[in-house]
Amino acid sequence: MGYYRLYAYCVMPDHVHLAIRLRDKLDLSETVGLLKRSIRRAVALQGIEIAWQRGYVDRIVRDYETPQEVIKYILGNPDRAGLLASGGAYPYRGVVDLWW
Repeated sequence: MGYYRLYAYCVMPDHVHLAIRLRDKLDLSETVGLLKRSIRRAVALQGIEIAWQRGYVDRIVRDYETPQEVIKYILGNPDRAGLLASGGAYPYRGVVDLWW
């Protein structure tokens, strides 16, 4: 069943945005640590080293926000950061599961 449900992601050059929902009453900091360790191990198999920063920044979806707005914000990060060439696609973002 897993620890969390992943709705959307966007991997930026220096950070990652995730829209997740924890299952049951799991601890967010433990889940983030698990994610960091899992990603570090997975990319190490491809010869890539990751040195994560300590900690993380979290933000709870507010009652007045729709899931669509949150996902649109996450997916729009490469556009706001100027990472897209004219009309280009960004391969490191996507919607995994919808919660609405």
